[in-house]
Amino acid sequence: MIRSHRCLVNFFFLLLAASSVVSAQLANCQNYGTPLNSTDCKCPAYVSGRNCENVICRRYAVPDKDRCACAPGWYDKFCGLRGCRPPNEDQMDLEKRSLIVVFNTKTTMKSQLDTLKHNFNEMVSKVMRNSFGTRTPWIDNYIVYGFVKSGSNLHIQSEFVYDSDDVINYLNNLKLYDGDDTQPVLTAVKNSQQIFPKMKSHAIVLVFTDSPASDATPWSHRFTDKNAEQDVLQISLLWRSKYYFFLSLPKEADFSSDGVDVYRRLALTNHGDTFFIQDSNELSNVLLSVIGSQYFPENVAVGYGLTRDETVTTYVDNDGDSLFFLLTVNPLTDSKLPAISDAKLLVEGPSYRLYTRPSTIGDTVTISSSSGSVYNYRMFIQSKNTILFNYNDDMVIDVGNGMAVIGIDMFSTMETYGFPQWANTSYDVRSTDGKLLREKYFASERSQKDCTFTHGFPAWPTLECPPGPITQLHTFYYNGFYQQRVTPGYCIESDHNDEHPNGATWNSQEEHMETSQGDTIQCNRRNIEAINDPRLEEARQYIFILEQHSANEQIYNTLAMEISQILYLTNVTTEKSYKKEFTLIVHDSEESHVLLSSYNPILFIERFQSLVSSLTLIPNLDNTMGLLSIIQAQKMNIQPTAQVYYFTNQAVKNVQNISRHWDIIRKDMEVNFFTIADGVTTEIFALPKQLELVQKMSNGRLIPLGKTENTLYPLFADMMGVNTLTTDNEQYNCHDAPLEINGYVEDGAEYSVIQVIGTGLKTVSMQDSNGTDILCVLIANKDYIIYQNPNFISMKMKSNLFASGIWKLSALVTAGGCQITVRQKTSIGMILGFTSSNNDDISSTQIISQRSLSGLHPIFVPIKTTGGVTPTNLELQIVNRKRYDQPQSYSNSTITPRDANSCTYNFVSESLVVPKNELVTLTVSGFDSGKLVLHRIFYYYQHLPADPSKDTLESTVGIEYANHLQYIPMECVAAIPVFMETFVKSVGL
Repeated sequence: MIRSHRCLVNFFFLLLAASSVVSAQLANCQNYGTPLNSTDCKCPAYVSGRNCENVICRRYAVPDKDRCACAPGWYDKFCGLRGCRPPNEDQMDLEKRSLIVVFNTKTTMKSQLDTLKHNFNEMVSKVMRNSFGTRTPWIDNYIVYGFVKSGSNLHIQSEFVYDSDDVINYLNNLKLYDGDDTQPVLTAVKNSQQIFPKMKSHAIVLVFTDSPASDATPWSHRFTDKNAEQDVLQISLLWRSKYYFFLSLPKEADFSSDGVDVYRRLALTNHGDTFFIQDSNELSNVLLSVIGSQYFPENVAVGYGLTRDETVTTYVDNDGDSLFFLLTVNPLTDSKLPAISDAKLLVEGPSYRLYTRPSTIGDTVTISSSSGSVYNYRMFIQSKNTILFNYNDDMVIDVGNGMAVIGIDMFSTMETYGFPQWANTSYDVRSTDGKLLREKYFASERSQKDCTFTHGFPAWPTLECPPGPITQLHTFYYNGFYQQRVTPGYCIESDHNDEHPNGATWNSQEEHMETSQGDTIQCNRRNIEAINDPRLEEARQYIFILEQHSANEQIYNTLAMEISQILYLTNVTTEKSYKKEFTLIVHDSEESHVLLSSYNPILFIERFQSLVSSLTLIPNLDNTMGLLSIIQAQKMNIQPTAQVYYFTNQAVKNVQNISRHWDIIRKDMEVNFFTIADGVTTEIFALPKQLELVQKMSNGRLIPLGKTENTLYPLFADMMGVNTLTTDNEQYNCHDAPLEINGYVEDGAEYSVIQVIGTGLKTVSMQDSNGTDILCVLIANKDYIIYQNPNFISMKMKSNLFASGIWKLSALVTAGGCQITVRQKTSIGMILGFTSSNNDDISSTQIISQRSLSGLHPIFVPIKTTGGVTPTNLELQIVNRKRYDQPQSYSNSTITPRDANSCTYNFVSESLVVPKNELVTLTVSGFDSGKLVLHRIFYYYQHLPADPSKDTLESTVGIEYANHLQYIPMECVAAIPVFMETFVKSVGL
């Protein structure tokens, strides 16, 4: 009688929990916000608004629908602070750059506009050719931004094109207006670099005006002021753009005013140039000779505001390279242009001289000046070899910018591009006139793995840095010679404001939610983050991993040909949103590279096809860096959940072990392996053991391919929308006797995908829960057979055509083993966690005991389901990694509902013990009115021997903060990225 009463009570609470889920009306949150009630959302970092409708692009990234195009190195959804990630190499391609024209479209600028149009094509032709005559079409695109303010009216005309002829056509149609005496020049320079997401870094920015800047303010080194000058400077430090100001100012202009002086200030802080243009001939000369010489311009020495002779050491990449010296003065002062006696004068005007000379490494050149004159010089070479250099206050952070905060110890990180391998490198800090501010610091390789910026420098105590612009002088040491570069920087003052925005919005009513009555388990603290856990939905990121085996070429050609069709199987974009992220990773026996990652499907398709067609493929590749590619895939997963498509040849028998925990795969990633036939291997389970483990613990697929498949599209059509695994059985001998199993087909699923693999499939039989012979239906209608080759068959069946429940499935092959899996596309989501208490809602995504040495630890499994479906049983099975086909049932646990108001995980298992076994499965099942509504399989791996828990720090953040934060409460850990972001924001970084 007591037992019956308990059953009735349990049944009542099951109904109560289900009805709570169904009846709850939650807010429609955008941009992956978490609904808290019917009206309010908790927003992720860098997203705001009641419904999280506003995306906040950080670091002067360019808004693109609901995503952000980041400056080089800042690969992230919204370009926020992050730990180490491997470089997104296509985004870091610094050999493709933009040319930007910012033109003040006043009627008084007609002569300058005509001159620009007349000389533009010739200027571009010169820019693309170096001093030796070598032509490189390195300007990828052009931006034209016309602006003029007339009273209360602001006229903007802007265009983005890929061809210089289109620039001229656009300039021909620019409309000129009468304008005010002062103009918002700084705002125009900023906006020109903030509206086109395809803008490239290291842009040449040409600014034309005859007016003082109306938006200039007194020079301030306190970047919490957030004025227009600081915006323009920060964009240049992050995007590495170079400013060239062409000023046709009236003679009566006050050169000491901020509206004019701001051009000088920006030129010296940016290591750019200011030209005072008097007529069309002078403008033509500057465009054709000075700008025409800016072929991959690399500054090797600079000086601003100098009053003395200067002897400088010349640095070139190779002996005989041309070295250029640009000398400038303000012609409206008494300053006279300096001269260089042992260099060729290319062109000169009242405010500038451009010299050149072939040079050898270590030569010296003297700049001779006149007494009382103030001048600037910029010594540059034409070179593709460049560096990215950043300051930050924590070496855990991978990225940064060119600003050092006074009073804070500033680390720095660096990456070089194109340089020969150097023995060592250092940098010192100088004032803009060359005075040494800080001695050399030498670089070391960073301890973190897979960083975009691979080298770091010790912390610099910045208290003695004078506020204002600085120059970093970088020296690269080789055997017997040096190379040098200079980069701009800035020492900024900070208010250290304690008022930090929290980066999230929600209504305080959430803390006063109704408390349920009765005996239902209530949670001590609700897991808000799990309400909208991405694992409850279909994949948002698709990662392609290509092994560089030469025998894979035909498959890769097919993949590249169909990549557009494959991507558009998903809802990739809408008018206002990019829905997915796409990534390409390749590896050989020595390295793994992230070649490309993008949210823009059109861009990804174009670059994917180009990159795959030019991929270097290697014959006889039998040992690869595949595990490193999998680690990199996890770090690049910024839009979980991710589906990974790993292509490998059966001839590859080994993957190199790496000294990192590759074997704990995050639960927000599914790794699917396409094994390509080598014509020799007959065993269908032809994966190295490590990859076999990755496939299992990530609930991934194994798909054998022939050497010359003509299409892959149907396979992806079966995979991309499927989000559950209900059946996974294999047998190592399917030729003497068939594999016969129960297949589980949930009621209410949209469709099921049944896949059978085996060497030489002979027969496959299926019966639904009513005993209907499904194979006969398949033979009559081959549309159900989506994909088939001699060793593999994939069948897709709509659920309304057959009876759901427990099916009978079998397969017989000609040799070796076989495997049968059932997966489904369903609206019912489910996630599991692990806790040490049944009222804990903050759970780990991995088994928390992790084979603890202290013995068997009881744990609980919280379960979240959607759609009002109720799980009833949790089965734990032990899997032998040597024999995946012989799992052993270890225990069954009943599942209890929890209070839906205080718990996001609305169910929990009874206490269970996870045995000391490397691999286990948890299977959650549930029936409703006799119908199978749930049957989900999840694989979990535990280290051998014992390890500390791999909690949600590593499994959700995906960066290396975990080693530093393991003793911080989880609610604090969740706030750390936002806290760091808002702290840096408060000091202007």
